[in-house]
Amino acid sequence: MMRLLALLFATTLMSCSPETDGGACGESFCLPSDARLLSKRTPVHDFNLYDVEWNGVRFVIYEGNAPDEGEGAESILSLPLDPEAKLRRDNERGSVVARMRPDWPNYLQINGPCAAGDQCEAAALAKGIIRR
Repeated sequence: MMRLLALLFATTLMSCSPETDGGACGESFCLPSDARLLSKRTPVHDFNLYDVEWNGVRFVIYEGNAPDEGEGAESILSLPLDPEAKLRRDNERGSVVARMRPDWPNYLQINGPCAAGDQCEAAALAKGIIRR
């Protein structure tokens, strides 16, 4: 019985609503169907960290109210999630911060490789993420 309840809970957590074409989901978003959710961590009660693999590349996605401000050059990146998302690049790494909701979680931050604007895997993944 406990295994069945755990399976039902995991299925609810990791599946999107029927009207979406996405893959595994977090609280406020769903990944593209070809992305793989490797793990979810909740180090403290007010944010989640997701380890994701997409196109052979690893990413960390932050979901919460206080994304890392970070360093590096910043530009606006228009996404389906947020037409005024911010892309920050620093030393071959990228961070995309999208505004999600007026309440928790306010933000989604996608961290991953980002060599240049046209070779930014973090931005490419962010474009495929949909709002839950």
